[in-house]
Amino acid sequence: MDKLIEQGKEMGLEGENLLKFVMAQQAIERDERAKEREAQRENEAKEKEAQRRHELEMEELKVRQAEIEYHKAKKEGTGDVKAKTPRLPSFMEGEEIDGYLLRFERFARANHWAEDTWASLLSALLTGKALDVYSRLSDAEAQDYDKVKEAILKRYELTEDGFRKKFRSEIPQEGEGPDQYIVRLSSYLNRWIELSGTSKTFEGVCDLIIQEQFLDLCPTDLAIHLRERKPKSLEELGKMSEQYLIAHGRGLFEGARPRNPSRTTGKSFNFQSNNNKPTNNNKPMVRQPPSASGKDPNAFPGKCFHCKEIGHVKADCPKLGTSPKTSMFAQGRYKFWDVDERSGEESKYSSRGVVNGRRVQMYRDTGSSMTYVNQKFVPQGCVPRDTVKVRLANGTVDTIPTARVKLEVGEDTRMMEVGVMNTPYPVLLGNDYEMACVATRAQTKKQEEAARRVAEDEKKTGVKASPIVPVGDGKETESKEEDCRSVNTDEKGAQPPRVFEVSPDVLRKQQRDDVSLQSAWKGCCE
Repeated sequence: MDKLIEQGKEMGLEGENLLKFVMAQQAIERDERAKEREAQRENEAKEKEAQRRHELEMEELKVRQAEIEYHKAKKEGTGDVKAKTPRLPSFMEGEEIDGYLLRFERFARANHWAEDTWASLLSALLTGKALDVYSRLSDAEAQDYDKVKEAILKRYELTEDGFRKKFRSEIPQEGEGPDQYIVRLSSYLNRWIELSGTSKTFEGVCDLIIQEQFLDLCPTDLAIHLRERKPKSLEELGKMSEQYLIAHGRGLFEGARPRNPSRTTGKSFNFQSNNNKPTNNNKPMVRQPPSASGKDPNAFPGKCFHCKEIGHVKADCPKLGTSPKTSMFAQGRYKFWDVDERSGEESKYSSRGVVNGRRVQMYRDTGSSMTYVNQKFVPQGCVPRDTVKVRLANGTVDTIPTARVKLEVGEDTRMMEVGVMNTPYPVLLGNDYEMACVATRAQTKKQEEAARRVAEDEKKTGVKASPIVPVGDGKETESKEEDCRSVNTDEKGAQPPRVFEVSPDVLRKQQRDDVSLQSAWKGCCE
């Protein structure tokens, strides 16, 4: 301000004019300072905006770089994707190990895991026998998924022949659609091809099928010889067969086996209508040396025990008409006659019954040593008691839980410990049911004859026979065990006679009065 006054005096201004000059100059200076401050604020804002844009661009670059690295790692199967922990449930004993491994492989491919990490990731999910197998492998084998998988499948007896039999014999499961069944069959076929070491080409698959057909139809001893040596090609198969036949001095036709529809399912049992006894159709053929008379003991006599004609056996006798020749397996499929589907002899393997209060169709399996119930008929609150190992018809061994259920067959009611399986049938009554669930006409006739003799004895002796009553309070309990009664009876409703108790005095009197025992009494007295 002093400078402005001095400048005004120098300009000759005084009084009011000097004051106006000073105020005008001060206003000018204020405006200039305001403009400077405004310009400074604008510059600072521009600098901040430029800094913000720079930071934003850097962040965008970082994001792009991260995306590039992620896609690269995802494509190559390395980086963070490799270290991801599987979100699969652990394998539990009782599950199908081949199905679990298939699910693991699909999950691993969907998540783009590197195949060299599959073995270690699978080990975190294994339990029981599968974990024992993995822990016994060497360090090098434990890192190879194919070797780990092969070792586990062998432990569960799922070998090349096991998958072949599954492919030939498995039937659709309850609730399984066509697409699901096709996928399951495809997995069995792929595993059969992989374990056999066959290349997945048209020629390789053709060789595998031809080899299977040859082994099924050639003589049994030759088939065993070839299976032991595992020829890798049809040419090698032919050479081995030729050498074996030359060494044994016979031709391929001698001992050749006709196509058995049940051969593809492994061991098969035929239930004949006359005795209900299972007969194994796959007994090994033993060739005997020629006899001194020159007759070949291996030649089949060809005499039918039914019509006594030569040229066929009883099982193929045309005079049997429609007499059933039922087999548990036929063309690789289970075959059980339904009660409403067939009548007469063929209905004796099935009957209506009740399991845990639910009415179901029950089937008699005379080739099984245990009774099996479908898992959906076992209440959820019924905790499985123990587990048992069972060998299935296709040769595989499975571990299944057991449970105690209430079975009602005909007039018989009992609590039984059964195997729990996802079978295509509600109940399969095995040989542990104590009696075959069939009462033939001959059995019924014997029962009526026994009852008639008892009635005659009652008239002669005047003693009324009374049935044996178990010691106890007389109350019925669900857990009591009784002999299995017949499911099927004839029109008269005949039942097996009960066991009667007879006092010692009555027994002695009946023995003395029995004319057929007089000679025995005389022999004892002498």
